[in-house]
Formats: sequence, structure tokens, C-alpha cells
Amino acid sequence: IGQQKAPLLAKLLYRAVGVDVAGVVKDVDASNVVALSKDADVVVDAFDNAASRAVVRGANVVHLGLARGFAEVVWDARYVVPTDSGVDVCDVGLARSLILLATATAGEAIVEFAASGRQRSFTITSRDLKITELP
Repeated sequence: IGQQKAPLLAKLLYRAVGVDVAGVVKDVDASNVVALSKDADVVVDAFDNAASRAVVRGANVVHLGLARGFAEVVWDARYVVPTDSGVDVCDVGLARSLILLATATAGEAIVEFAASGRQRSFTITSRDLKITELP
């Protein structure tokens, strides 16, 4: 909240493991997604709209998003693009805590992927801020 997600995740990864990450903030669509992601080892989708999420796909893409009642950190192989709800999920109770927890969880998932190649996906419920690994 109050910061772009890409630079925030880049800082988190640098602090965690000293990996220099380019946190790119760009409008992405079908015409530029390949050019923007071609040299990336990992692409983090933290968009807040279905159209952008739908074009950011690939083996090393992790999706970070909020919906009413939960957040998710999901690698592309099991990701389903949600429909836009028209509701600002950042304007709901505990949204800041949920965003911070989801960002930290994404950071941990990316660190683990960088270290081991393992892609772990998670959901986080806003009711109790519980992190659950997806099977």
C-alpha cells in the first residue's frame, strides 16, 4: 500500500538473499510481454486486473494477488486467471496486513525457487491470516 509491488518484492529478495532483482513497473499487454520477460529467470505477476494477468504466463511465472477474503501466491502451472470483480479488495479490513503477508510469502516462494527450483504455491485467508500451502 503506497508503494509499487515490483520494487518492494525486489528489496525483499535483496535483503533475504542478496540477489539483485530488477523490479520493473510497466504496462504489460500481448504486444510487449515477451520482450519484457525474455531475459528473466522469474517473472512476478502482481497485477490487479485480469487482462494483464492473462498475458503474463510461463513456466517461471509466479502470480501474487488478492481477492475478497484471501490472497494467493501461485506458480503458473496451477494458476487460473480470476475474473475482475469490480471491488477494490485493498479497501477491506485487514487488507494492509494481507498484502504484506502475501508479499512476504511470495518473496519466500521465490527465494526457495531460486535456491532449489521448487515451486510452492500458497493461499492466505484474510479472516485469520493463515498461510496454507496448496497441494
